[in-house]
Amino acid sequence: MDRRLTLALMLRTVQATGNIVYSAGARDYSILEVVSGCVQYRFDCGSGEGVVRVEQVRVSDGAWHEVTLERRGNFARLSVDRRHEASGAAPGVHDVLNLDGNDLFLGAEVRLGHEEPRYDDVRMGLVGCLDDVRVDGGPLPLHVSGGGAVAQLRRFANVQFA
Repeated sequence: MDRRLTLALMLRTVQATGNIVYSAGARDYSILEVVSGCVQYRFDCGSGEGVVRVEQVRVSDGAWHEVTLERRGNFARLSVDRRHEASGAAPGVHDVLNLDGNDLFLGAEVRLGHEEPRYDDVRMGLVGCLDDVRVDGGPLPLHVSGGGAVAQLRRFANVQFA
C-alpha cells in the first residue's frame, strides 16, 4: 500500500457520511469515505492532502454500488458503478504512504492505542453493507473464520458483513 493500491468493493448505505476504508500513520493517511452521499478518497503522502470525489452519483440511496479505487504514488482514480469517475493528485513530490503497520480498517476510522490490540478511538462509523472487498485483486475475508495467508479479519466492534 505504500506506493500503490487497488481497492474494489460493493457498498450499500442510506447514510450520508461514514468511513468505508481507513488507514493512517503518524502523518500520512488513506481514507475512502462517504461524504454528503458521495464517495470520496482523501490521502496524504506527506506533502499535503489530495481529494478525489465522485459527485455525479449519490451512494446513500440504499442500492448496491460498485466502488473502485486505484492509487499510484500521489495520483488516484475513483470510480462508482463503472460509469462515474474522478481523478486527482496530492500536492508535492512525496509519493509514498507511510502508514502504521498493515492495518486496513473497514467501516470506521480507528485510532490505535499505545497497547495493542486495544483500540482507543473508533469514529465515523459506516452504517451500511460492504461486500466483495478486494485489495490489489485479492479478496478480503468477510468472516472471522475466513482468514488466509494475505489477510485476517479481526472483529472488535458491532460490525456485520453482508
